[in-house]
Amino acid sequence: MKKITFIIIIIFIIVSCSKNSTNQSNSIPQSNISNESSQKYDFDFTGMSYNVLSGVLFDILITPEKYVDKTIKVAGQFNTQIHEGKRYFSVIKWDSTGCCPAGIDFIPPENMKFPEDFPENNAEITVCGQMVMMGQGDEESLYLVADKVILSD
Repeated sequence: MKKITFIIIIIFIIVSCSKNSTNQSNSIPQSNISNESSQKYDFDFTGMSYNVLSGVLFDILITPEKYVDKTIKVAGQFNTQIHEGKRYFSVIKWDSTGCCPAGIDFIPPENMKFPEDFPENNAEITVCGQMVMMGQGDEESLYLVADKVILSD
């Protein structure tokens, strides 16, 4: 029932269809943040507007099998929160009014330690990594396992 309620809420938030983008981000690496390379990604979401990105994230929820083992690059604001005793890391893009977020949780690279290797909440970042299915049985979910977190200028 929780999944159905969540999907219904997402449907009301979504205002656009998904599209792929090949725009490159103009991020500048910082000392504690991984360097960007010229790697090609299966999906580059960095140049997408909020409307398009929210549509893509909805597509990821509905058809996760299309994204399993694909590399992605996404840009937005960094956010970290603790929920039920576990720390979550997210990259979030806001709509033009600043009321509605669209984002994706990510698992940071193993070499990054919290809090010293992470930016402040709301800092602009780009996250690069691979989508991986994790969990057990019917409780499997798609996660972005980051290999790079880039602090944008």
